[in-house]
Parts: sequence; structure tokens; C-alpha cells
Amino acid sequence: MLHVSFSRWLLVSVAAGMAALSGAESSPLAYRIARDVAAPAGELRAGSRLPFGWSAFAVTHEAATRLTWADVPIAAGTTAGRLRVTVALDDRALRHIEIALAKSGRALGSLDLRYAQGLQMFELVLPPELAAAVQREGVTLRLRAAGAPIWLFAPAPEAGGGEPATRSGVMRSPTKLAAALCPPELQPHLLFVPAVFDARAEYRRRFASTASLAPFGWTEGCVLEGLRALAAGDPASRFELARRAHWALFTDAQGELNYENPRAGVMVGAFDNIEALLPLADIALQDATHPIVAAGVAFFAKTRRVDGVLQGGPTLSAEGSYTMGYPLAVLGAVRHERAQAEDAVRQLLGRRDRLWHEGALWLRHDDQGRRTFRNWARGVTWHFLGLVRALPYLRQAGVEVGEIEAEIRRVAALARLHQRPDGLWNCFIDDRAGIPDASGSAGIATALALGARAGVLGADDLTAARKAIPALEAKLTPDGFLGGVAQGNRGGEELQRSDYRVLSTMGMGLLAQALAATR
Repeated sequence: MLHVSFSRWLLVSVAAGMAALSGAESSPLAYRIARDVAAPAGELRAGSRLPFGWSAFAVTHEAATRLTWADVPIAAGTTAGRLRVTVALDDRALRHIEIALAKSGRALGSLDLRYAQGLQMFELVLPPELAAAVQREGVTLRLRAAGAPIWLFAPAPEAGGGEPATRSGVMRSPTKLAAALCPPELQPHLLFVPAVFDARAEYRRRFASTASLAPFGWTEGCVLEGLRALAAGDPASRFELARRAHWALFTDAQGELNYENPRAGVMVGAFDNIEALLPLADIALQDATHPIVAAGVAFFAKTRRVDGVLQGGPTLSAEGSYTMGYPLAVLGAVRHERAQAEDAVRQLLGRRDRLWHEGALWLRHDDQGRRTFRNWARGVTWHFLGLVRALPYLRQAGVEVGEIEAEIRRVAALARLHQRPDGLWNCFIDDRAGIPDASGSAGIATALALGARAGVLGADDLTAARKAIPALEAKLTPDGFLGGVAQGNRGGEELQRSDYRVLSTMGMGLLAQALAATR
């Protein structure tokens, strides 16, 4: 195969159409972007940066932020409206944004933001008459309690055909790209839902666009894996074009990494934690000689313990199976370096040995012997996906995979034992009183299907994976975003065991992987 550098690979398609890669382009659903924003002045956290050079505004407790819309007719048959905003800068607290009509002051409700991640959308579902009132009057946003501001993406300058009439309090961090690239889905908007829509078709539109972006690292890695899986090697696929567009937003003109870490700190040319390494597999499959690959290999060296296991700090986590074991297997295969493939096996089996305890699979095991997150759906996903994603590359590299295959069967048996009648898995899969997590369910379904296709698991496992798909698609919003996802685990096990669920592009990436693996 002809070698094509990563930078050139990006330029071939991105220069031609990245700005047009919005899922809204061909959709029958219309996003009505806020025309004006008037927000209090605010300051970003020291050392932080807004993503991609996009504009954002602050919501505070001390003063209201106001959004207004052009008042245009609403189509007959509208069944509901959704008022949406997207978080620009990650937040690590329990927050509520109170929303009221701007003129009458009528309270509409609140957005419950717990440990919100950057690029995460939140919505308030309204009956058609109240959604129409929002369009006529506008809304005010105010934090319920005092604290640092919450930063939300602002209407882009081109919203509504020109510069918004009012943009007071809007800020933009300087970076390599223009603010005009912010997709309409991530700007503050109203979505009026018609009586008839096709959520599955809308999902594909949204996912094959920049509306499915997630913070760089394990979350965006799940998205990139899904885009590549649905593209199925077709360079003209809209999923492949979207994959390139995503990479272009996380790299500079020379193709070097340039992104914001989980705390919105600026990272250039380097990885900052073990969970950031998942995209390394995707780029290595495209260009195994790229300097980003070398940066990943250098980071591996920093995290190696005496026993050879790669570990971030004093805690071993299941994430490492997917974010380090799998990329190492890819590197071993595509770079023809058997030692890296053997290192991948070491990471996967090291987690097998320390994360299984009392018949359960735990997310974490620290150096003091403590374990947390017993049978957590996403923890099972990270280990399971790491195993099955690594397997074909380990075989290609010619290393012994008998223990890896046995571990795949062991995890599959645990998953099959706890699958719900509707095909999903609860957030803690053995907690029968719990509620499902769409992201963990999609990840487990993917791994079951890939294990079956690799000849390690059986037809019953593929059937179990397929059983999850209709229940997952039932959690799509009318325009195709995946709901029913357990929030990031910053809030500990208490939050994970609650009924709090969010919209998630990371979850969309896992669903894409499941769709590709089960089709």
C-alpha cells in the first residue's frame, strides 16, 4: 500500500469540505440558533483554553445571561421543542442553570449539570407552546448557586446569515482554527420536533460530522474508532471524511497534536495521561511513522513500572486495556515490532490478574490493595474492548494469544450472565435494582460481536450483542444524539448508581462500533 503521510491524508479531504461537515446540512430537522447573546464578563481558569477557537459565553449566579432568537413561524404538527446549550469548558461540580422567559420572567425549568465535560450538550424539553414562547421572548440563564462561571458555546458569527446583533460578554481563545467551524448542533439552539422523524438516520448524520466531537483522549478515541468502523475502509465514506475532520481539529497545520486535556489545559505535541492514548491506535493505522506515534511511545516509557505494567500513578485501571493494550498491539503489528505486541499482552494480562476479584471485574486496583467500581459496565467495556480490539493485531504480530482468548471468553461469560431482558446492561451490571447505561451497553455489545467474529466466542454471543441494538436506538434523541449515558465517573460510585443520565458523543462512538460489529 502506498504510504501517505498523516498531514497529507488530512489535507486531501479536509480542505475540500470540513466546514460543510455538519450533520444539519441534509437533515429535515431545523436548528434555530440563538441570534443574540448578552452575558456577564468572565475569565477562563488560568492555563485553560476554549476548544478550536470557538466562541463561548459565561453563565453566572450574580448576573443573568440572555439569549434571544428571530421569531419565525413554527411548522404545523410540531410535537415538542428542545432548548439546548453545549458546555465549552469542563466543570467539576454539581451545577444547575435556571432558565426563564426573558420578558415575562416565567420559570421554564433548570438544566442539571453534574461534573459536565467539555463539548457535552444539555437540553430542556418543552411543550410546543413554551418552545414558541422561548423563540418570541428569549430566555435568561443563571446559575442557582454562587461559584465559578459555566462556559457555553456561543452563536457563531455566521448564525442567521451574518454577525449577531448582540454578542456582549462573548470570549474566544486564540488557536489555529477559525470560530466559523462550530457546528450548529453545538451552538445554543432550539430544535422543534416534527411528528415524524427518523432518529436512526439522524444519528448517522450527526455522527458523520463535527457535531460528534468529544474531548481528546478516551472519549474522542471512542468516536474515532466508531467512525473508522462505519467507514469500513471506504475513503469516500462520509464517516471517513468526518474522521479526518476530527483529526484536523486536534492537530496543527503540520499534523502535530494541539488539543485541550480533560481540565482544558493546552497540550501541544504530547500526551498527558494514560487515557489520552486511545486515539494512538487510529493514527498508527493511518501512518505508523508519524511523530504523534513516537510521542505515544515516549509516554508509554514514562508510565512503566518495575513489573512491566503501564500504570498512571498508584492505581491500575481497566481503561488501560483499551487505551494502552490495544494501541500497543496495533503498533506491534503495523511497525513489525514483536516486542510491542508482547508488551500489549503484558498490559492485558496484568489487568486480568489484578482486576478480577471474588468473581467480579473491578475498574481499579491501587497499590494499597483497594478495589473500586465492581462490575461497572464501562469498566467491563474498557477491559473487554481492549482484549477483542487487540486480538487481530496480536495474531498478525505472531505472538501467543491463548491466554487472551481465554480472558475474552471469561469476560463474555460475565457479561452474558447479567444482560437485561431488553438487551442492555445496568450501570453496575450485577445490580438488579439499577438502571442501564447506554455507553457501557454499547461497548459490551461491541466486544461480544467482535469476539464472535474473531472465532473466540459463539453465535449466542453475537445474538446477545444484536439484542442490544434496538434498545440502544430507542435512546436516541429525534436528531440522533445518544441519551441514557451514565456521566463521567468524577462523581464516584454514588453518581454512577444514581438515575442521572446525559447525552454523550462518546456513547455515540461506542454505538457506532456496535452497529458496525453486529451488521
